[in-house]
Amino acid sequence: MKKYLLLLAVLFVAPTLVMAQSDVSEKYDWAQYITTNDIWLVNSGGKIDEFGNISGGLFGIVDGKGNVIFEPQFSFVSPIDSLGVFWVNSGAKEYSPSKQLEAVFANYANGEDDPMKLAHKRDELEREESGGYEDALGRRITGGKYGYANINGKIIIPALYTKVAENFSDGLAWIQKGKKYGYVDVMGNSITPIQYMYAEDFCYGAAKVSLKGKSYSLIDASGSIILEGCSDCGMLDDNFGFVNNSGSYSFINGLGKVISSQTYNGIGFYKDGVIICRQGRKLGYIGNDGQPITPCMFTKADDFTNGVAIVQLSEADAVINKKGEQLRVASSSSSKNTKMGVIDYSGLPITDFIYTKIYVPSDSSICLVSDSATRWIDYSGNYLFENSYKQGLPFFNGRAGVYENSKFGFINKAGDVVIPLQYNDILVEWVEDFAVVKNEDKWGAINQFNEYVITPLFDNSQDVVDLIKQSKMNNKSLPLTLREVQVFKIKRMNSKIRHSLNSIIGDEYWEY
Repeated sequence: MKKYLLLLAVLFVAPTLVMAQSDVSEKYDWAQYITTNDIWLVNSGGKIDEFGNISGGLFGIVDGKGNVIFEPQFSFVSPIDSLGVFWVNSGAKEYSPSKQLEAVFANYANGEDDPMKLAHKRDELEREESGGYEDALGRRITGGKYGYANINGKIIIPALYTKVAENFSDGLAWIQKGKKYGYVDVMGNSITPIQYMYAEDFCYGAAKVSLKGKSYSLIDASGSIILEGCSDCGMLDDNFGFVNNSGSYSFINGLGKVISSQTYNGIGFYKDGVIICRQGRKLGYIGNDGQPITPCMFTKADDFTNGVAIVQLSEADAVINKKGEQLRVASSSSSKNTKMGVIDYSGLPITDFIYTKIYVPSDSSICLVSDSATRWIDYSGNYLFENSYKQGLPFFNGRAGVYENSKFGFINKAGDVVIPLQYNDILVEWVEDFAVVKNEDKWGAINQFNEYVITPLFDNSQDVVDLIKQSKMNNKSLPLTLREVQVFKIKRMNSKIRHSLNSIIGDEYWEY
C-alpha cells in the first residue's frame, strides 16, 4: 500500500520531525502534524483524494519521535486543548447538509445580498444541524458516540456517550447519555451522577443545570447546589452573579446569596465591574457588590470607556463616572435638543453639556466632541487647540484626520496642519507610519512629509495596506518604485481573477 505523509505549510527546524516522518510513513497510511505539543494525527485504512484529504479509516495519535500514544482506533479526534485533553468519537460520519437545510438557506438567501450575513447564516444552520462538533482537521461531523482522551495515552472517558462538552472549563466537562447529563473532571472522575435534563459549561466556578422543566439551579465544582429554583442564573465574575425569578433580576455572590438591595426588570453586559440594569424603561448602573452606582434614571446608557460613560436623560444627555456622580445637565424644552458632556473617574466635569456628539476612543485620553463643528479635548477638560473642523477623526500616532471643504488632511496635537487638506478620502489609522490616502479615484500611501511612497494606482485601500505590510515583512523600505507598485497590482489582480475562476473551473486547472 502506498504510504503518505502530509506536512503543514510551516516547516519546523527539528530533527524529531524527520524521525517522525520516517517512523510514521512506514507504519501508517497518512499522518499530519496537528499541534505545537509535537503531536501527529495518523490514519490507517482511510482513502486519500488527489488533494491529500483523508476520509474514512481510523485515527490515532503519535508524538514527534514516533512513539505511539494511541494506535488508530477512533473515527474522529478533536483539537487538543491547553490541558492536553481531546474528545474522541466512534461511529460518526462527516457531516453533509440535508436537503431541508439547503431549502431553508435558499429561502433566506432570496432576501439577503450581504455575503457576510449569508456566510454567518450558513454556518449557523450547519452548526445547529450537525451538532456543532469539528474534528482536528476542521471537518464537521455528526452521530456516533463521544468520550475523552489525553496526550498521556489515557482514555479519560470511553467513547460511549451521546454528547460531551467540546472543551473542559474550570477543569470540568459535562457528558450526556441518552437525554441526561452529568459532569466529570480531567482525570475521568465523576463529579455528579448523570441526572440533569439540562447542563452548561462551568464558568467562574459554577454551572447552570436543571433537574426538571425550566427550573434551574447553580452547582459548584463539587456538584453541590449553591442556588436552586429560578428562571435563569449564572456567574458573571468569581464572586458576582445574577438570578432571574420570572423576570425579576437580583444579584448574588459566589455562595449564591442575594446581595442586591433592589430588583430589576432586565440586565445588560457586565464589563469592568459594572453592569447596566433596567427598571421599567429606565437604565442605571450596578457595581459588582450588588449595590446601585446610579438610580435607574437614564433613557440611554453606554458601557464605561477609559473611566467615563455617556448617558442620556429624558431631556438632555450627561456623563457619569463609576461612582454615579453626575455632571450638570443642560436644560432643554425638547428631547430633540439633547446635549452631552464628559466627566472623569473623580466625577469632575471635563466639559459643559453643550455637545451633540461625543466620541471616547478606547486607546486614547483625547475625546472628540461636536456641536456645529468637531473639536478635541483632553481628560483635564481643556481644548487641545482652538481650531475646529466640519468633521474630525481620533488621533493615531499623534495625527488626526480632518475634513473641510470636501477634502481630507491631517493635523497634529497642536492643531497645525501637517498634511494639507487635498485628498478625497483617507484611512483613520496610519499603517507602519504611512497614511493611506485617495487622490481623485485611486488609493496610494504617503509619508509624514506628504510624499508618495506608493503611487495611487489602486481601486481598493486594502490593497495599499497589504502592500505596506508585505514590504515591511520582506524588509523592503518605502518608497516603492512605480514598477514595483505596478507588479504588485498585476499580481493582486491575477490573484483575484484566479480566486473568482476557481469556483468555476477548479484549482486543478491552474499551473504553478
